[in-house]
Amino acid sequence: MKKRDCCKNEIAALNYARNDTAPPPRLPRQGGGYKKGFTLIEMLTTTAIMVIVFGLLALIFGRATTIHKVVRSGGDAENFGIYLINTIIYGPGTNREEGLIGVENVIHPENSFDATFTGLDPTVASEAGINYPPINPPDQRFCGPYLYLGFKTKGSAKNILYRMAIANTTTAYSIYRDNGVNYDFADIGANYFDLKPTWAKDRQLQVLNTSGFYYYKIDASGNPQPITDAINDPIYFVGIKLVLKSILQNTQEAVTLYRCVRIRNQIDF
Repeated sequence: MKKRDCCKNEIAALNYARNDTAPPPRLPRQGGGYKKGFTLIEMLTTTAIMVIVFGLLALIFGRATTIHKVVRSGGDAENFGIYLINTIIYGPGTNREEGLIGVENVIHPENSFDATFTGLDPTVASEAGINYPPINPPDQRFCGPYLYLGFKTKGSAKNILYRMAIANTTTAYSIYRDNGVNYDFADIGANYFDLKPTWAKDRQLQVLNTSGFYYYKIDASGNPQPITDAINDPIYFVGIKLVLKSILQNTQEAVTLYRCVRIRNQIDF
């Protein structure tokens, strides 16, 4: 039967060669059936499916990249905060004598601060109310938060001053320390140096305005209590609160670190 069909097709092909007005015969493929290509609808459908699949993949990988950046930024911000706190508490490098744990005494920002730190604006105490509205009850407002942390090293050999650097009324980018010559913050470039290391600058890490320094006394039982009298209450504890984030993060994603330091010369260990 198949041999007879092949003969018929060959005869039809010869007839077409003699008369070119006749349509060419459709030769069957091996295995039966006729050769057929993709239709326009099939090609459009396939293209649409591929577009959807690639769009979903792009969305998934984009979301994964964003999560990775947020997680890494949070880790960088935490490391930056730990670095700042350790520098304040233990001093820069191996210079432990200039750390908060070995100070002679801590000076409250509203207790003759400008007399101790020559050249400092005598209105620094008011900055606590301007840039850092006190979150404590009125009788505890002297606890903080404050922009400044000032203390004398052992034997009153040196006065050291730290200050939150405010870029505007909402953001503090870093913490600065005096150079030991002049404490006028108006010329920050000459009188202070930034504690932010190069790697933190490269990753655009920030210290937010909810950071600050806190001051505490102790009660009769030896428990820390907020300072209520800036002049007469001795400072036994200093709290350091840092709220940090990368410029890529939202404020809600900021990292908060807090460390309370006991002043050695005030309390026995």
